[in-house]
Amino acid sequence: MAVLKKKSFEVEVPQINFVTSLMAKSESEIIGRTLKIDLTRFLKGRSLEAKLLVVKEGDKLVGKFYALNLFLSYIRMMMRPGISYVEDSFVCSSKDDNRLRIKTFLITRKKVHRSVRNALREQCKELICAAAKDKVSDDLLSDVLIGKFQYELQKKLKKVYPLSLCEIRVFEKQRKI
Repeated sequence: MAVLKKKSFEVEVPQINFVTSLMAKSESEIIGRTLKIDLTRFLKGRSLEAKLLVVKEGDKLVGKFYALNLFLSYIRMMMRPGISYVEDSFVCSSKDDNRLRIKTFLITRKKVHRSVRNALREQCKELICAAAKDKVSDDLLSDVLIGKFQYELQKKLKKVYPLSLCEIRVFEKQRKI
């Protein structure tokens, strides 16, 4: 009985120019596997964890993003006394009919009334769902990854109340509707 030895297989993540190697007996064992990568060094201190699904494209193994999570230590570092925070969680659909689970986290500059927090929450949900319907889920995920989406969201929410932090805490692609 021959025992197969494990080999090293290269997995590329083209969106962040990252290559990692995984050990397995065959390439078919790696396809469908989930990877977790800490993106703090790639994003200049914004502590983000990416979950990737390994798929085969042509003759290469490629990691496709399906979830982004912000570390709780980053959120705790941003919290200060004398501020209010707003959290929300909702599901919306993208242009390519993927369901997206989005959890937002907003920090105001000063303490605010509940009505202002509620207005921020509603406006944020409305803006995100409108943007998701206009974009493909992969494009939206890459905008969240580089922070472009949060910057545009913060500029629009500034009209309700000025924010010191506007982040997407969790961004997950669930499944096709």
